[in-house]
Amino acid sequence: MLACFGFKNVFVGHYHNFKRVRPGVFSVGALTHQNWGDVNSKAGYLIVQDKGTVSDVQHFETDAPKFIDMEDIEVDDADRVAGNYVRARIEIDEDKEVVAYRELLVDELGAAAALILPVRKEKAVTRKGAAKTSLDRLEDSVTHFISASSSIDADLKADVNAAVLTTLAEVDHAV
Repeated sequence: MLACFGFKNVFVGHYHNFKRVRPGVFSVGALTHQNWGDVNSKAGYLIVQDKGTVSDVQHFETDAPKFIDMEDIEVDDADRVAGNYVRARIEIDEDKEVVAYRELLVDELGAAAALILPVRKEKAVTRKGAAKTSLDRLEDSVTHFISASSSIDADLKADVNAAVLTTLAEVDHAV
């Protein structure tokens, strides 16, 4: 529609992720990642070359730190981790492991900062006279509630559960 007014391209902002919306329409995206909501987004800058009636638009990522998520930490991850903000969901037995994983990411692998979201390994706890249940932890109870819920679309349950567990871990870490 804007082509009839002489526009070859339209560049819009606000969204953090670069995206070619349709031919000639681009969401520019942010120059750098800003927060954990930017995980897996394409931040950077554009170079536009005018070629008569058409423009060549190229997106380039910067070397600025990114926000990345990890499930496992391997020594081979140094290239991915170095200089970036890392949020890692790690299964642990004891709280002191959180410090060890954070030190591994920051001191050994070169992360700019690290947030460890500890996932407790299941422990068999028995108390005399107490009913045995696998839902003694809040995380287990929430997961059970979401999986049993009929008001949450089945295709979204895994994403909803992951988002809620991430929020719980962040709150637990902040306290």
